[in-house]
Amino acid sequence: EQIARFLVREAVGHIDADEMLVQADERAQRALDEGVLEALGQELGVHLSLGAALARGTGVVLVTPDGHRRFDSTLESRLTRMHERLRTAVYRTLMGEAL
Repeated sequence: EQIARFLVREAVGHIDADEMLVQADERAQRALDEGVLEALGQELGVHLSLGAALARGTGVVLVTPDGHRRFDSTLESRLTRMHERLRTAVYRTLMGEAL
């Protein structure tokens, strides 16, 4: 439940909207019941509703009701974003350069 909450908090910070649908994998959906989403919504100043389950991925995806804005906080997407940030540091380390 703590990880699912963290992922939702992070995603809300990336979308400037008052209302969002939370799509989650099956395990995260069980942790994000209506009470949890209501508490998170009050904490973050937004209205959160549980949307459809994710067909692929592990984590959460937040989407505005009109579908125009979306933030993917699944494990797969997080690793892809992290890969881009770490690429230079890993290269330098492998080449023996000091960071």
